[in-house]
Amino acid sequence: MSKFLIILLLLAGSSLFAVEAFALEVEIQKESDRIIESRGWLTPEIHSFQEQFQIIIDQANSKSRISIGLLSTHPNDIKFPDYIEAISSDPRILSFTLTNQFACSPNHTERGCVIIEIAREGLGDNLEEIKKNSREIADKIIDGGAIVFGVEFDSVTLKPKTTFDGKKMIVSKVLYTTNKQTTDNLFNALSTMLISSDIRESGGFYDNAERLSKHYFADFNVQFVPLDKYVLRSFHISLTCSSEDPVLPNCPGIFDSLFTDDEINPLELLQVENINRSEIFADKFLPLNSIIHVLLYSDDDLQVKSVNSGVIEKLEHLGDLQDNGWFFTSKSGNKIDARYIFAAEPSASK
Repeated sequence: MSKFLIILLLLAGSSLFAVEAFALEVEIQKESDRIIESRGWLTPEIHSFQEQFQIIIDQANSKSRISIGLLSTHPNDIKFPDYIEAISSDPRILSFTLTNQFACSPNHTERGCVIIEIAREGLGDNLEEIKKNSREIADKIIDGGAIVFGVEFDSVTLKPKTTFDGKKMIVSKVLYTTNKQTTDNLFNALSTMLISSDIRESGGFYDNAERLSKHYFADFNVQFVPLDKYVLRSFHISLTCSSEDPVLPNCPGIFDSLFTDDEINPLELLQVENINRSEIFADKFLPLNSIIHVLLYSDDDLQVKSVNSGVIEKLEHLGDLQDNGWFFTSKSGNKIDARYIFAAEPSASK
């Protein structure tokens, strides 16, 4: 078990509360087999399943967020009903989402939501025509309901969006509402239905997601996103909290003391002694398939003083992935952005 990180911060001196999924894109320079063998380096293997744990702390806006995600590009890991899988062959459909996030429908805040996003191009020349055509396309997808839920039409709106591959476009968002279920009920029902038994029985971040789902104010989000060469399938359990915003639940005490103690221990925030990787990755070298991501925003200048585990200075060569530790894309200023890489380690502790 690897010793985990405590980040010590130095407050030296406008933040955004970002909640989108993160990605760690690494282009590793190829080394010759001779160099790899002589240095005893392990060569990363490939697996379609990934687990992610993200913490966002926004001091300026007094909000924090914990999110645990299970993602895959293969239907053997996460498989949706056939009528949802079929939208991957329709280039007009950009995403399918089912969520119980509070106020996902501004018109019916007590309801859950199903959201289908459609590319604006080709839908018509005026707003009325665009809305009509958008709804016709979406209605055909969920004619018999969404997974196990009946739906009621809510609205069609146009909005700008940046896709996963960086394209900026206008999309038509077709929103339906459904009877709202608690997050733990949704997790128990849909994880059994959609996630493979291999993943469910292999522990790892799945167990942490299940534990977080029991929080009364936790949100559930499942998404199917067709991309150019594959489909991104994801389960996310998240909790957004604030000790000052009356609309949000109170954060655990550890959040309140964060910027006064100048110390961050992600496992304390999750209230666990250690975090294990999925046993699916056992006996395999998959250094980037389990990632812990910490984002801090502040009006003051921040600076990382020290960590109690290794620091990965760069991610350029195969050798940079051999040891566990923290990789920082930003170590000072108004934003700290850190990702913990397990390398070959199966777990991490306080």
